[in-house]
Amino acid sequence: MENRGERAKKNSIVVMIFTFISRVVGIFKARVIATVFGATVVGDLLNFTFNIPNNFRKLFAEGALSSAYIPRFSTLIAEDESGERSKGLLKVMNAFQLLIALLLIGGVLLFGSQFIRFISDYSDPSLVNLAAKLLFFFTIFLSAISFAALWSGVLQSHGSFLVAAAAPLLFSLAIIGAVKVTEGLLGPFSMALGVVVGGVLQALVVWLALRRHSYKLRLSFNFKNSDFLAVLKAWLPVTLIALTTILTQQVSYFFASALPEGSVTALSNAIIIWQAPYGIFYGAIATVYFPLIASAPRDEVKTVISKGLAYLVVFLVPVTITLVTLRNETVAVLLQSGLFKLKDTLLTGSILLYFALGIPLVSWYSFLQRGCYSLGKYRAALYFNLTVAAIDILAMVTLIKWVGWGVWALSLANTIAFGVGALLLSIYLALNNFFKVDKEVLKVVLANLPLLAVALLYSRLADPAWWHGGSSWGNVLKLTLLYGGAVLLTLVIYLLMGIKVLPSRRRGPQSTRH
Repeated sequence: MENRGERAKKNSIVVMIFTFISRVVGIFKARVIATVFGATVVGDLLNFTFNIPNNFRKLFAEGALSSAYIPRFSTLIAEDESGERSKGLLKVMNAFQLLIALLLIGGVLLFGSQFIRFISDYSDPSLVNLAAKLLFFFTIFLSAISFAALWSGVLQSHGSFLVAAAAPLLFSLAIIGAVKVTEGLLGPFSMALGVVVGGVLQALVVWLALRRHSYKLRLSFNFKNSDFLAVLKAWLPVTLIALTTILTQQVSYFFASALPEGSVTALSNAIIIWQAPYGIFYGAIATVYFPLIASAPRDEVKTVISKGLAYLVVFLVPVTITLVTLRNETVAVLLQSGLFKLKDTLLTGSILLYFALGIPLVSWYSFLQRGCYSLGKYRAALYFNLTVAAIDILAMVTLIKWVGWGVWALSLANTIAFGVGALLLSIYLALNNFFKVDKEVLKVVLANLPLLAVALLYSRLADPAWWHGGSSWGNVLKLTLLYGGAVLLTLVIYLLMGIKVLPSRRRGPQSTRH
């Protein structure tokens, strides 16, 4: 049988492929929205309002709650061959998610306008009213996607990753179709329609896949279930961690909403673009390694975490170099058309620069944070997250309010905060003998020096204005060739230096070591 490490790499590659496709479609979705609504007041409002439930996903979907229940499901599936305990836990989790959904939808229905006024700088009654109506539909999406995340987590605990990775495609396709077809009739509510339909479709597809593992769509309000109580005990500290993250990002959107028109849209688009490689590589590897860390013997956790991080660095160092170099070109080719102009590209690119520089730092920190969850060190993870949030907010206030820099300072503050957090968390886990920097990391950094040299030459020698015309098939081809060249150069250097990108095809005895 394949050893556990090689199997994890293979699963990571599968998730990466489908996440890549999903992110490409997601960027096309952002392009459609940018083309139709532009960096206008309505465009800003859509992006601001959709960010609210997107942030709450950190609590009730892929974030805090999944960080609590995936280790529990992984343990139950490994220990209970009958599957009765995992099925019983899922029934209670279904009921718990339903109650949360009803509370959120009811709260937004009753107090949506007041909430929008509280968290934004909007004062125009018509804008506040529009935002509150949109928020209602976006909250329905949050409920659907929370169920999708729950069922995806159970699939991942069973070692099944394909459907969970592919299902988000439906969400993006639904939004694209709804905006394209119904925008003339529904205006901004065309996006709301797509969001709701896409969320429901994603949840439905994941549930159909989960049924193959003999689960049934049942509810249990037995909140005294011991496994549910264990999940709840883990969820509470992770929820505090997620809340600090949500607060920090909401502060950044608050600052953006007070800056010149187009700032919120630029920030949102920069986040979408930098989260594409982050989601493809960190998301895929963390998705596979998290259940692996949770189920590994305590004396092997150090090896699993260290090897997982080393594998992450293999992808993220070249991605960072390439995206930093081609940030403006990427924004222009992907988004610049219709109401999205060159000035919007330049503003988005200025924000993307610091987000791109922070990709390895955010990923490093987030992966080690997952390690803390698996080790049950929730309090330590909370303290580090509070530190990161405090640094981020302090940096935002300093750079925006006191220094007077523009919206790009928000991404700089984010990168500074996560850089400090990654360093502190690495030291903490190393001192507790749960982490070491694998020698492969230095090897990967050295292997990317040729790519860095080529990137610097491109910045000096290439025509700086070839992308100013925005999105066209010619520019798409040019950008594709540039990214393709970076990938080819990286793969050649990795091959020469013996750095593995794909898992070995050799088979051997099962082991947790790489």
